[in-house]
Amino acid sequence: GTAAQGRPAEVRVTDGYGNAHYLRAEPFAAGEELYQGTEVLVMRDRRKDRFVLIPLSD
Repeated sequence: GTAAQGRPAEVRVTDGYGNAHYLRAEPFAAGEELYQGTEVLVMRDRRKDRFVLIPLSD
């Protein structure tokens, strides 16, 4: 689905061993919406105990 701040979406992450993991995350930037299929960088925000997304393409 579409991820927005306050509306996290499910993200599939593949680790270094090829295993798929699923987590919920929302965009890092305020007001940004990320649509299904967007390639993203997933970062962990330990201060707020959450995962955030940064798009890799426009």
